[in-house]
Amino acid sequence: MSEMLPEALRPTVNSKYRVDVNVGTAETPDWVQVRALNSVQPAVANTVQDATDYDSVGWGADAVTLRKWSLALVAMRKQATTGYDEGQEALREAAEALDLVHIRWYERDVIDGEAFEGHALVQWEPQGGTAEGLSTVNVTLLGQGARSAIANPHVSTNAPVVASASPASGPAAGGDLVVLTGSGFTGATAVTFDGSAAAQFEVVSSTKIAAETPGGVAGAADVVVTTPAGASAAAAVYTYV
Repeated sequence: MSEMLPEALRPTVNSKYRVDVNVGTAETPDWVQVRALNSVQPAVANTVQDATDYDSVGWGADAVTLRKWSLALVAMRKQATTGYDEGQEALREAAEALDLVHIRWYERDVIDGEAFEGHALVQWEPQGGTAEGLSTVNVTLLGQGARSAIANPHVSTNAPVVASASPASGPAAGGDLVVLTGSGFTGATAVTFDGSAAAQFEVVSSTKIAAETPGGVAGAADVVVTTPAGASAAAAVYTYV
């Protein structure tokens, strides 16, 4: 009997990382993706001191006495009708004000992929260049204190939760733009109102989804958000009038 071949390995690429910045509070985070990045380089620098003692018996020894983490990004300054990317702007404004930012970075599309969060100072360095060049910015996030390992948000096992809708009511004919607030919305694949799919929707952050209501029947409508982690419990947060 011939020997079985090993399973083929799929190569990874450097675009595996995603970076989010918290534009909410520590108590109620509102994670927004930093978009239009074409380079993400996490790093940890160790300060090493000579720890040789007599017990080494002629061999040297070292000790790590300090660790610092950082994140080097290259951001392309793409514009939409609403201006620059919200995540990028949060970093730029923090750099101007010398404020700390609360960030997280993690591997996308990898089960149990590495994921961290922490607080950082922001260095914002526009690159300029030739007339035909793209506008880019070198962004360095300098960790302040420890980074913390977290559950990977992209493959969360927690089902989403729908808490509220704004506006909370709209026409039975549909076509109303509604912002749903809750948790676990990352990677949402469907949004329904009383079982009817939203005409279109966009995941704004892990806690917000913008959706266009389908037509419905006057009265309270059960809203359900579905992600790879499951479907939310039906929440009567929107009323057709």
